Amino acid sequence: MKIHRFNDAGVTRFRAYLSDLRQTPTFPPPWDLLEDSSLTMTLPEGIDVERPSFTTKRDAAVYLHEKLKPLLRTELFKDVGLWTWLSLFYFDDVCPESGGKRKPANDAHYVLEAQQVLRYYKHLLATSVRIYDMSPVHHRVLLLSPLAVLGQVMERMAARLYLLRIPCVPEVLDRLYFDEDKLKPKRGAARSSSNPRAGDLSNRFPVRMKQLQRTYDANALSADQLIALLGREFSPWQSAPQLDFASSTP
Repeated sequence: MKIHRFNDAGVTRFRAYLSDLRQTPTFPPPWDLLEDSSLTMTLPEGIDVERPSFTTKRDAAVYLHEKLKPLLRTELFKDVGLWTWLSLFYFDDVCPESGGKRKPANDAHYVLEAQQVLRYYKHLLATSVRIYDMSPVHHRVLLLSPLAVLGQVMERMAARLYLLRIPCVPEVLDRLYFDEDKLKPKRGAARSSSNPRAGDLSNRFPVRMKQLQRTYDANALSADQLIALLGREFSPWQSAPQLDFASSTP
């Protein structure tokens, strides 16, 4: 199918479906909206997409990044109509059926809320592609996780995309916080602000980066240099696949 873009009325109809789905989990997706000429328009670029079945965020990111290459240097990640249309097209992947029922998350996971500072990064497809575009090699701690669930690690770091723009940071995140044996983020990497742990990803890493940037040009550092500068607090994360710190960091 050619990629389409929802207009405002199309976005509203999709939101209405999500609302109805929460009341009646067996409602089938409104596939007819995808090519409804009163609710959508095709992209001038004429991009075709298929449904290869995505499991992880990385699966979706790699496929869609390639398909959307002609649009990458436009305002792609602010295109509400396009990303919302893609959410419906891939609804079986972003909101899979289980036992004949679906359990949708918050609307922001499927409807791109591009102007909402505290919500734009929650979109499952747009944020996955955006992270892959920023770091096509080092992204395992963020993208090797189920597509249908945002997850604590993804949510904490997607809200801080400015850190991923520092060239060495994505590699550092993979080296410190990705469990090579279990192929998922290490336990305890993402913590709530009320319960931080020494060297954790969601609290201590951003704080330490802010401190280091007062003295160093972070953009000029290698991954090895940054890991050395992070200090002893982060040392245990370099080797232990599962951490259980006895005390939290104040």
